Amino acid sequence: MRYAKKDILTGKLSSYFQGAETPATKDQLSGLETLAVWAHPHIVERLEAQLEGRESKFLKSVSVTV
Repeated sequence: MRYAKKDILTGKLSSYFQGAETPATKDQLSGLETLAVWAHPHIVERLEAQLEGRESKFLKSVSVTV
């Protein structure tokens, strides 16, 4: 599975696949899941949001393509 990644220091965008990063544009990352580390409270909030049919605030906060 490919992931979208945004470097927190430089802001550069890339596509992540099987340990390799490739420079990418925002359009090329559209529709990809954002690569992130999820802590327990974030996972719970994301699952609750999905079950309730609302947008996850944590998912939105890490989204590369917003």
